[in-house]
Amino acid sequence: MRDGLIDGTPATLYDSASESDAGKSTSEIWIAKSTNLPLRNEITIDTADGDKAHTSIRYEYSNVRAPAGVT
Repeated sequence: MRDGLIDGTPATLYDSASESDAGKSTSEIWIAKSTNLPLRNEITIDTADGDKAHTSIRYEYSNVRAPAGVT
C-alpha cells in the first residue's frame, strides 16, 4: 500500500499478484480516501502460453444521479 493522488484526489493504492500453472496476473487499484470508491484499476495478465493483456479502468463519479422514482 502507498498513498498518492489520482486526478487530484487523495487515494491509497492496493496491489495484488497471483501465479498459477495458467500464468501470472497483477492488479493495482486506487481507492479514494474520502469516499472509499475505486478511482483507477490496472490489471496485467501474462499467460503460460506467452499471451499478454493489460487493462486500465478509470472511474468517474461526477454528475451521478439516482434513477427517477428512486428515493
